[in-house]
Amino acid sequence: MFSGKIIMAGWKSSLKEKDKITWEGQIHANSFVGDISGCSGDISKMSGYKDISKNNHSANVFDGVDDYVEVPHSSAQLGANLSNGFTISAWINPRSLGEASVGRIIDKNSGTNSFVFNVRTTNSVAFVINGGTQRQAGADAITLGIWQHVLVTISSGQLVNFYIDGVATGTADQDLVQTIATITSTEPILIGNRAATTATFDGSIAQVKMWNRVLTTEEITNDYSGITPANPIHYFKLGGDYRDYGSVGVTATNSGSVVEEVFDNNVNCSLATITTDSTASGASVVRNILIGAEETPPAAASVTQGTLYVQYTA
Repeated sequence: MFSGKIIMAGWKSSLKEKDKITWEGQIHANSFVGDISGCSGDISKMSGYKDISKNNHSANVFDGVDDYVEVPHSSAQLGANLSNGFTISAWINPRSLGEASVGRIIDKNSGTNSFVFNVRTTNSVAFVINGGTQRQAGADAITLGIWQHVLVTISSGQLVNFYIDGVATGTADQDLVQTIATITSTEPILIGNRAATTATFDGSIAQVKMWNRVLTTEEITNDYSGITPANPIHYFKLGGDYRDYGSVGVTATNSGSVVEEVFDNNVNCSLATITTDSTASGASVVRNILIGAEETPPAAASVTQGTLYVQYTA
């Protein structure tokens, strides 16, 4: 067990591969314990192991004013081809609730004869079909300033369910009233805005996906964990990559949003696996944190004091 004060040098809100940080603190099993200097965010999230490979991605940053990414219209987006229900998911990191407090995650024709998935007041996410009855997840379903996975399913009978980080959130099976058949617009989909550019998302969006079916509970968990369920009709990684990895295969176009290299820091000072080995008391050691790797929690360190240097590696 290593005891002492944790000091982090050069901490960034978004870490990139090969960034280096220095730790001087306690390492025991998969926990980090001790006082902290130079570490931003919610310190209560510091302890514990978490696999972060699912969040190792790039993103587009939207300015909350007029940015968007445009996805060309496809017949796959029409209600006639979504009659079995559909699912939309994305990773978001909102700085605020966006323009007019209704920042768009994904919007087709401002919802007229179509659909909208957006953040909204009370720190929630909402969905609507054809300008009808808007339904939302519970209050404080999302948190500003951190990455989170948001997913919505719409059944063939227009019942909506929300999931945050893979967990069902809010009232189940809310009726959208307007039917999927009313989705008839041939306007493009916008990521991060609406057609009039008056509902701009403020923050980062990545990994936008859509399926023409309702994902199972297992598939929802998998999507949150970084395993894309089979046969999405749209899959845009973003972060400068506007290729559609879904079956539709269109190319999106960016308007104004900025590419961001993201390494998720939801758990702040404990981002990945730290490996240590036996080192004499008082000595300095250098160990790696494995980025984007599935790792089991490390065993307890046998270093008892001194400075432990930890290096992020590709």
